Amino acid sequence: MPTDSYIDRKNYLESILGRIKYFFDNNADFYQYYRSGNTHLDKYYFLRGEPDIQLILDCFYFERDSRFSTSFDFKVAKKIAKERLTVYINNKLLHIGNLESNIQEALSLPKTRLSWTAKKA
Repeated sequence: MPTDSYIDRKNYLESILGRIKYFFDNNADFYQYYRSGNTHLDKYYFLRGEPDIQLILDCFYFERDSRFSTSFDFKVAKKIAKERLTVYINNKLLHIGNLESNIQEALSLPKTRLSWTAKKA
């Protein structure tokens, strides 16, 4: 994370949230299936063996060990990790926002109206 101003930190964290949103948008169908709790497509997603190659778009699939992992278990792990990262980043953004508001309050001028009591000349 940048160590510069609060604005730079906030922009950096928001860009990470944008990349996470892009991941979920690209995998919306699988994400919706996984969150729904349905099981009718589990035989395609989570059984070892010869999966349907048309379902798989990640290059990780070709590097995996078919005796150990399934075609979508890495995607589920990424989904869980990105959900947790989203919670962490949102907490950081709240913390940065609180720090910004505290500094602005400390630096702001008092709200009282000043009046000159001495002679004008």
